[in-house]
Amino acid sequence: MKQFLLLAVLCLITINSGYANDRNNMNGDKVILKIRNEFTGYQELGILRELKNQRPGINLRHTSIVGITVIAKSKRGGAQVSVMKNGTYGMSTRIPGNRRDYNVRAPYTFQRMQLDIPRGQTQYDIKLSLEGKIKVKSVILTLRRNQNRGGRGNVKRITLQKHGEEFRGMNTIRLKGELKRQRPNLRLRDFNLKKVIVMAKSFRGRGSMDLVIDGMQVSSSNVPGFPRGYDARDMRSYKRLVLKPRGQDTTGKWQLDLRGKIKIDSLTLVLEPKRVQGRGRGQGRGQGRRH
Repeated sequence: MKQFLLLAVLCLITINSGYANDRNNMNGDKVILKIRNEFTGYQELGILRELKNQRPGINLRHTSIVGITVIAKSKRGGAQVSVMKNGTYGMSTRIPGNRRDYNVRAPYTFQRMQLDIPRGQTQYDIKLSLEGKIKVKSVILTLRRNQNRGGRGNVKRITLQKHGEEFRGMNTIRLKGELKRQRPNLRLRDFNLKKVIVMAKSFRGRGSMDLVIDGMQVSSSNVPGFPRGYDARDMRSYKRLVLKPRGQDTTGKWQLDLRGKIKIDSLTLVLEPKRVQGRGRGQGRGQGRRH
């Protein structure tokens, strides 16, 4: 019994010590998300969704997640966890564990792992990808307030969820129509389309899509894929495709033309406010040019 208590105390000291080291290494505030759930096979845990549900007062527009630590254990010691940020995966981390301690609730049976976060400033979608039989006790997030970057703060990212909707043959997705249904109060005429990020896959890798602005094709991409992964629900079977207009002005209709057998999980549109050219001093209405 004494040995058991000693082991538990040592594990708690180790966890608290590592927590303190993370606080020194990461310049930010810590938020603990209570998960207390079991995951089997391949599953995903939405970090931003959990953060919104458990800490609704945090303004995610002005906050970045700079560190993720998971407190978990696996049944056989061979499970894996990784961070998926905006469709890009970080390095996988093995989750230790054994059968004997898997159903024991004691804190010392859980392991603390700091995860690799893919690079990139934006964070419109952050998830944990879990493979194996895993129990997750909690997730510790390190948050840092974003610095003001001037006009870039007005850039909008709007995600249209398609949930694996299938398209066959030739199809057109009218992007402005989709945006108006989701954001009816958004004045689209005040924005230019900076880029479209598509999570998609095709049946044999022969699908393609074109971004069309006001009737002109401005960007195109092949849609990768293979038959074995076409019907899989695994998000890793989708590929992240980025379509960017060549010019700054994107006045007119926005649409995505599809060809082939394609499934789309989501579309994210990045909108940038149009620049307003103001009048100079002394050149208001009714004033002519000096001679």
